Amino acid sequence: MNLKQTSPKWSESVKVSKAKIVGNARGVLMTPRVSCGNPCKATPKIPKRTLGAAFSGSVDYADAIRKGKSHGTASKYEYTFTKAGYTPGNVSYDSLNYRCDDTFSSQQRPGCVFPKYTPTLTAMKDLPTIAKHIRSVQNRGGHYGRYGSGHPLHRLTDKKKAEANRRAVCGKMKPGKGKSCDEYPFARTHEGGTKLPKASRGVAAVPRGEQNQQGGMLTAFNLKQRVMEREAFWVSV
Repeated sequence: MNLKQTSPKWSESVKVSKAKIVGNARGVLMTPRVSCGNPCKATPKIPKRTLGAAFSGSVDYADAIRKGKSHGTASKYEYTFTKAGYTPGNVSYDSLNYRCDDTFSSQQRPGCVFPKYTPTLTAMKDLPTIAKHIRSVQNRGGHYGRYGSGHPLHRLTDKKKAEANRRAVCGKMKPGKGKSCDEYPFARTHEGGTKLPKASRGVAAVPRGEQNQQGGMLTAFNLKQRVMEREAFWVSV
């Protein structure tokens, strides 16, 4: 299944392996059915087949998610087996959960992702001073945001709370001419401000140009990966 982060339409390929036929199993017809939760619609293109040789098909999906809404669902696959004179049988299973949303206003088209996947922000490797600062904080305390630490960061969308986080740690700092206060964890996370112990957070004076780029990088990352409120992500520098 290949979800699209900027489209509510996607597709999936399905392959049914070769079946070993034993005894009276010859002539068993397999009928597939695929569904997903409303307002998602699944259109299976998997043919009915008599079990035996391997075959393949596909499923087209379209989600009619409304503006400002999001929902999670999964695909349900049901296979019914029939043969004249015998009681029908069936088997079913579900896919991994996925989520479709249209919550990023005019900044991003609606799209779908697997919420179980935690994305990693890597763009800040290109900001040498900020990258060095993030590494220094990640290497101590709870290693927050560093992949494998067990402590990812979580997006904060409330602007007032983000501003309060920044004031709490940068309010009294005087970074100097041409520089700005850089805080880690980011103010726009639920770990920002003074939420964590001192050993797990820090501030540094960084070039203002890097600071300006950092904000754009974080916004672009959230849009591309469709990171919503309180959803987790890693930071690799």
